[in-house]
Amino acid sequence: MQALGEAVAKLVNQCDWNGHIGIGMPGRVQDFGSLSASDWAAGRASRAALERLLEGATGCRVVAMGGAEAAGYGEAAYGAAKDSSGLVMMAVVGAGGFGIALFEDGVLVRGVDVRSILASWSSPGAAQPPPPGEAGTPAQWAAWSERVDRVLLQLDSVLHPQKIILGGSAARSAGVERLISLLTVAERVPVRPAALAMIGAVKGAAWGAAREFRTREALQQVRLALGAQAQASPAGTLSLEQLRAVFDQFAAAPGERAGAPPPGAPPPGSLSLGALGDMLRALAVDVAGEGELLRVFQELDPQRLGGISWSEWSAWWAQNVAQQQSVQLLLGQEEFNAVVLREATPGQLLCLEVGMTFCRPCKSFEKTFKAVAAEYPQVRFLRINGNENRSCTALARDVLGIRSTPAFYFFRQGSTQPVASHTGANEPKLREALEALLAGRPPAAQPAAAAAAAAPPSDPSKIDTRGAHESGLAALLQLMSTKQKAVERAKQQLRAAEAELEALTIQLQQTTGTAPGRRP
Repeated sequence: MQALGEAVAKLVNQCDWNGHIGIGMPGRVQDFGSLSASDWAAGRASRAALERLLEGATGCRVVAMGGAEAAGYGEAAYGAAKDSSGLVMMAVVGAGGFGIALFEDGVLVRGVDVRSILASWSSPGAAQPPPPGEAGTPAQWAAWSERVDRVLLQLDSVLHPQKIILGGSAARSAGVERLISLLTVAERVPVRPAALAMIGAVKGAAWGAAREFRTREALQQVRLALGAQAQASPAGTLSLEQLRAVFDQFAAAPGERAGAPPPGAPPPGSLSLGALGDMLRALAVDVAGEGELLRVFQELDPQRLGGISWSEWSAWWAQNVAQQQSVQLLLGQEEFNAVVLREATPGQLLCLEVGMTFCRPCKSFEKTFKAVAAEYPQVRFLRINGNENRSCTALARDVLGIRSTPAFYFFRQGSTQPVASHTGANEPKLREALEALLAGRPPAAQPAAAAAAAAPPSDPSKIDTRGAHESGLAALLQLMSTKQKAVERAKQQLRAAEAELEALTIQLQQTTGTAPGRRP
């Protein structure tokens, strides 16, 4: 690592930089998707150590990011994912490695753990990519596409992206369209080749670094307004005075109020669109992407002045965020243990929802969950995101054993063993469970399919974010899955038969001396 720092310092000294650097880390260090929960802290520490080393060697601010992250940032800003809404997966594919990064409306989703899937990529005797361009036999293309398809299908079943961008050496050839045409996953979700090739990672590293610096600066502003300890509290529990301190900090962000305001600048003492987004991200308030952020801004700026006043902002906060006090967001296993074992009222019932930041059913059920929580003041309602950080991942996956989100667990004060659980964004089922447990009886028995979905998975890293299914729908989905597998097997057999036919044709031509394309 020291040698890397010296090499980068030499490069910086020879060039004219603007004071900050984004660098994509090579090798296995860059693949956050392959890190286990226990390794995640070490992975983050290695990035932080590398950043400190390079900052000391170069005098510049540095952000270290994975190669897939850098490539994804580039495609989101300038390439195939530009202006794409929803969940986009950047897959960097090469014969020697497979990395992924997930983006929600152009924002990097952190803490995605798919290590068990990516670990299957490198295996002895694995198919290698055909030669560049359109060269290669049908058998080579069939074997290579099957290898890529197998991993992408597993990733799709866990993450459910709305678009897949295929990059890396797999996309840097004229044959990438042929590869995509052979992928069965392309029948489920659009697959597009990366538009920027290698330059995408370079541009993406710079663009992503700029976003990361802005996020860090926003977090620093929150710390200045609240103090580090107060910042650790859930956003919905902020007092009016604390909220005003944060508002004033962002309304007077450095650089935005220096000198005469530029044309079109928001009125003094108001929030610009950029400041609003920075503040919400720093306070961990989810507004579901850039499109939703713009909608909120326009809603709060009815006169189109280009800024949000304190009165408009405080009213929106009271209606949309402060009510989250009825649902406490937990940020780790230690906080969960503290609430269940010590903070809750003796004998109190607690309801925990486990979701993911990229889980669409979780987001759509959020308002319903808050409304239900407001109707049951005697119950303490909690929520965690299973990919929020290492501790949340360990709690969701290793302790609770979830395999489908949203998942709901019910506890009694004094014990971290759930007394009941179910999965799925189902309001009647949630209410039924609450009423039964408050009456001192167990909830109605779950259908077999739902009970199976709630059981700890054989592979705890595979989490289904589509939500639980009722027994009838589960049977239909199982049938569809079986048929899909049968279709995939038939396609593979067809590819193998075509390869054998071509080989026999070549052998026949060599035996008879017939020119290609002519019958003997």
